[in-house]
Amino acid sequence: MRALLVGLVLLPTAAVAAPPSVQPGQQYPGPATVRFDAVGVDMKIPAKWIGAMAPNGEAFLLVSKTEPGMIVATGEPESSVAKVKASMSEAFPLEDVTLTPTGAPKVKGHRVTQSYSGSGGKQPLIGEAAAIVKGGVAVGFVAVGPKSAQQAHKKLVARLVKNVRFLPKPKAGDTGGGAWHQKLTGYALEHLRTSGGLSTRHTIHLCRNGTFSSSGGDSYLSGGFSAVGSSGSSGTWRIAGSTLTLTHRGGGTTKHAITAKGSKTFLDGTRYFVANPASCR
Repeated sequence: MRALLVGLVLLPTAAVAAPPSVQPGQQYPGPATVRFDAVGVDMKIPAKWIGAMAPNGEAFLLVSKTEPGMIVATGEPESSVAKVKASMSEAFPLEDVTLTPTGAPKVKGHRVTQSYSGSGGKQPLIGEAAAIVKGGVAVGFVAVGPKSAQQAHKKLVARLVKNVRFLPKPKAGDTGGGAWHQKLTGYALEHLRTSGGLSTRHTIHLCRNGTFSSSGGDSYLSGGFSAVGSSGSSGTWRIAGSTLTLTHRGGGTTKHAITAKGSKTFLDGTRYFVANPASCR
């Protein structure tokens, strides 16, 4: 989601590296800032906590070796205060515990908070949640732990929400032209492959307003063992001739060669299906 003046001399500023984009299978120890490209936010991981994507790719989990409980962080690119309030009015299921709201969610401006009581586990648990909504993007945190940690967790999720930084939304420019531009504008490019228990899926939505969103993931199933990983990005796109350029909101640009064999479309030599329509925000 600064220049320094000393006397009358403007000092040259060094380029500030963007926070690392969260990837499946990676751990991020705090204190550190990480970036969620698909949602368009930066998040600060507190000291003494370690973050990683959940196996299903639907949430970011924070755990600690010294602090009790865990924190579940989620992001929703298309949301509102009303939607978050409705969600916090319902039970919050975890693996072996169900958190039940203790009352109605509290709304203050673009922030929503809620308290939960737990049932179904080996010991009584409580939950403290806080979320922030800005520009249609919602980011929420639910801290789960023993009742003795309730006040600490309430302060922790409040601090997490306060430190969320929303990245600027992509602004479309010239999206290019030519035959490939005409064929792919407003469509989604989708790659699907299954081999030896490993399934791979990657989709790029090329919206008519010049923005794109991509999502992808791998799932593996063998001998009763399963694993899932996912990732995504967003930004702006342009096609010049047979080159697709993606400028990512989180920083950086990638170029991809578009080719055809008969009616089949390939991106960097990999077969992609042209799906209709693209899912655009």
